[in-house]
Amino acid sequence: MRASPYWHEKDDEDPNHVTRRERMKFAAYTRIRDQSKAQTLAASAKHILDVYKALNKAHQRGSLDPAKAREALREMRTIIEDWVEALDL
Repeated sequence: MRASPYWHEKDDEDPNHVTRRERMKFAAYTRIRDQSKAQTLAASAKHILDVYKALNKAHQRGSLDPAKAREALREMRTIIEDWVEALDL
């Protein structure tokens, strides 16, 4: 992973840290044969991370917001289905 073009050294206290975005790009470009699909999925990394944050936010301490949780889960399902299709699983 760190030897790939999808990772770069960070300018903080953990310069060898690998981000989720870097992992997603690495997975897309190294595991998906169709390069146009790989590019599309790699480009969706920000959206994926936004949905991940929404899921985390939906279950913070306090009351659960069912509507927000359902919406985030629907988005995540779509993302997962896109990846499964691109990977020919």
